[in-house]
Amino acid sequence: MSELLTVAALDIRDGPEAVPGASVLATLDPRRYRRVGLALDRNEPGVLRDGALDAAVLLPPLDDPRFSGALVATILREKIRVVLPGSAPAATALTRAAPLLQPCGCGTPIRDAAPLEALAQVGVGDLCRRFGIPLGRFFELPNDDVLQTSVELPWPVLLIGADGRRVRAGDEWEVIHGRRELSSAGRVSAVPVDPTRLIEAFLVTDASQRLLGGAAARVLSDDSRQRPWMAVTVDNPELLEAAKRAVLALDLTGPVTLLLQWEGPAHQIIDVVPGFPLWIEVVLGGGPHLVERAVAAALGEAESVKPEFTPAGILFSQSFEDFVVDPDHPVLSKLESVV
Repeated sequence: MSELLTVAALDIRDGPEAVPGASVLATLDPRRYRRVGLALDRNEPGVLRDGALDAAVLLPPLDDPRFSGALVATILREKIRVVLPGSAPAATALTRAAPLLQPCGCGTPIRDAAPLEALAQVGVGDLCRRFGIPLGRFFELPNDDVLQTSVELPWPVLLIGADGRRVRAGDEWEVIHGRRELSSAGRVSAVPVDPTRLIEAFLVTDASQRLLGGAAARVLSDDSRQRPWMAVTVDNPELLEAAKRAVLALDLTGPVTLLLQWEGPAHQIIDVVPGFPLWIEVVLGGGPHLVERAVAAALGEAESVKPEFTPAGILFSQSFEDFVVDPDHPVLSKLESVV
């Protein structure tokens, strides 16, 4: 029997603060892969996802100076061949650490940090304008509690932070509170949205930006942070083509998730986030296994992959409960730290 390929996901928050990390690992067949969750907090409930992880390791926070060293030590000890981003911040952290991973025989599908840094510093709105990509009506919010704009806002609006977090606001008071929540990471943008016309697209490209596959989904149920809890895949070639043009223009590689809004014949870009969507488990319902294609891209083995797309009609549903994780839980109490 051949040795299992060890794949890790960095950032495996689950439950109310869910990111895609645990779901990414849950798509991988345990008969072919050994799946390691790289947690950033001892109480990350992604460790408790039944059948999603074979092992878990606790790393320092992404902004901790010890993070890179701990990541390398874990890769060597666990013999990890691929690290996938479990969240947008994790994607940026992995691109910065990529030069350290390669000598360890480990790959990550997002190779270049510069486009992600530009997204964080400049914002998707300014970048899309620079490259002539159709986008929504973006504007910057002031750094105070007084909402001053030259246009009257149609509600609701989506607030987008520099770190990829989102908050949906239905009035000026919610805008002020949402800005307070997001401004710790820097710039906060706002864009009017119509929830009935929003759609998400997910694409995977290799290091040379060759398209490996993708999926489009209409969100049926979400929360105030625009995180989908129920979605269904759709067949929308025009949307996927618009997403592909944006990904190529922004020089992004690996897995990328885009939020778009349909406007007449065009699809306008609302947000672009590196990494996987929360609904990534739809790949188990049919079509190409997009997580495996990201793994192939990380290993440099995607040359022969032909681009394919997830078929329409696959339903994703995820529920959660607000709960406090018991640090003495038998799994969490054994979560090993490398520092």
